[in-house]
Amino acid sequence: MLVQCETPGNAVSTIEKESSLGPWAFDLYPRLFRLSKDLPQPYIYGINHIDMVASFRESSIRIPVRIRDTQEKGIACLHYADTRGQPLNQIKQKVERVLGLELDLKSFYNSISDDSVLALVTRKLSGLRPVVSATPFEGLVRSVVKQVIRAESARLLMSRITTDLGQRIHVDGICAYSFPTPTEMACVQIDRLKALGLGYKASLLKTLSAHIANQELDLVSMMKADEAEIVSSLTQYKGIGSWTARAFAADGLGRLDLYPTKDVNLRKAVSILFHKGRDIAWSDVETIVNRYEEHRGLLIFYLMAYLWLWR
Repeated sequence: MLVQCETPGNAVSTIEKESSLGPWAFDLYPRLFRLSKDLPQPYIYGINHIDMVASFRESSIRIPVRIRDTQEKGIACLHYADTRGQPLNQIKQKVERVLGLELDLKSFYNSISDDSVLALVTRKLSGLRPVVSATPFEGLVRSVVKQVIRAESARLLMSRITTDLGQRIHVDGICAYSFPTPTEMACVQIDRLKALGLGYKASLLKTLSAHIANQELDLVSMMKADEAEIVSSLTQYKGIGSWTARAFAADGLGRLDLYPTKDVNLRKAVSILFHKGRDIAWSDVETIVNRYEEHRGLLIFYLMAYLWLWR
């Protein structure tokens, strides 16, 4: 099937191949993640599409793809021009993991349906799936960048890192940016990182990049490590605490259940939804989150997404 899409300069190009993915709430994502002028972060969120690069082995295999709505509204379809020799099923698996298409939303919705407040949240956000980083390294950088700043500021910094240090790939109408690899970032001068607005985090990110590039720090092995091992491995670096390590586990490793419950935005969401905005203790947050242990990660994501969209 031939699909027409707009390209920079209003030219029209042809994307030659497509493959169906699954249900996707396209209308919610621009409101949650979109920056002005469609700045990449590193994914580009359009009204009815997302452009991203599927990266493999933290190396040179970088395939630009577009995930867009189909005529059957709400069903995501993967569009691509060249697989660069990578099996299509591997590309689909990568995209499905990043976009949360592997998650069982129906089971989650059923499990919390007995709670009127949470049922309201899921109705408003029906179909929303957590988008995670394409590689563990990207997830670690994002978790460091997000420390003690507003979400909008973190997205802007990630966009600067992506456009300044990553690669712009434009193939047959799909324009996307790949996130820099550990080796690429390790080679960047510290002053250039600081110029992006990273401040004290520039030195930490450069150290982490170098250690990952020379295999002193192995992020991939953490996919099967327990929570304590992940936290211990990362908190040895000055500037990384428990919150950052657990945020990385959720975003960089896709282990949503490890997201830190001691998060100020999560506490604010629980306060607004269950305690009429009053000050609450961390234990009040854990009471709500632990009530649905099997879907802990999805519940945290939905509570925070509700806060971002309706606060």
